[in-house]
Amino acid sequence: MTHVLILGIDSLVGRSLGHYLGTRCSVRGLWLEESVSIKHCPSVAISRHSMLEQLAGTDIVVFCGGASRSSWDHQFGNFNAELNWLKDCTAATTQSNTRMVYISSDALFSGPWMFQDDAQSFATSHFATTQNAKSLIKFETLVSNRDQSLIVRTNVLNWQDNSFLGDHLNALTSGRRIALDAKNYATPIAAEHFSALLTECLQRDVTGTINISGAERTSPFGLMTLLTRNMENITAEIRPNTISQNCAERSLRCSRLRQELNLHPPVLKQTLEVIAHASCVSPQALKAAA
Repeated sequence: MTHVLILGIDSLVGRSLGHYLGTRCSVRGLWLEESVSIKHCPSVAISRHSMLEQLAGTDIVVFCGGASRSSWDHQFGNFNAELNWLKDCTAATTQSNTRMVYISSDALFSGPWMFQDDAQSFATSHFATTQNAKSLIKFETLVSNRDQSLIVRTNVLNWQDNSFLGDHLNALTSGRRIALDAKNYATPIAAEHFSALLTECLQRDVTGTINISGAERTSPFGLMTLLTRNMENITAEIRPNTISQNCAERSLRCSRLRQELNLHPPVLKQTLEVIAHASCVSPQALKAAA
């Protein structure tokens, strides 16, 4: 792994990966909607010309589109990046024989199993039947049909604007009542942990499908309740959403990380500590740092 191109550098996952790789290898970015400035990671707006130009000399392309957003985000389900650029990116990387990584989502699943394995097949009944899940299956299939590809399923969290945590940052210190989903279970992972584990996968030339998530399952209500114990000046009252919802099991089992790579996903305590530490920075500083 020498030269990495991040398509969607302005996404939460893209920014985090850009910061992490910036001092470890040559990394460049293509932004989709918002110009970003990351040290050691130059970036330009995406276009067909800029994508082909940036692909020259690139070893790995990491596609961070709408699927890379946490499935807990209210904005999840906008796959314009995939619809506009995934097919072109797949064709271009195939032609240039460049490894391709697609950041996908745990939103493929709804249960009934508590934990979904890396090798879970599209043919099983454990995939969700929502329109989002059907779209994700199409995107994953497009990428998996080419050689030297890697599909990463995850649920990454961090204090970024227009994200699950970012949307609740101010509310936590406002004294308001917050009602959160208590029946949608997943295995979230902090962006910092995700970037480190994904980098290990890239260095070891992992292909196929792999889960990169936390080691323990929780719900949005459960996570935020525990998080408040790790943060200061929290006055919000957090309650479970009283609206009747079907239980959704989107928890991921990271078997390949453990068995093939001897890497261990972070436990919930570690995830909470990283997220709580990041919350100590003001929203303005977080945005500027990104």
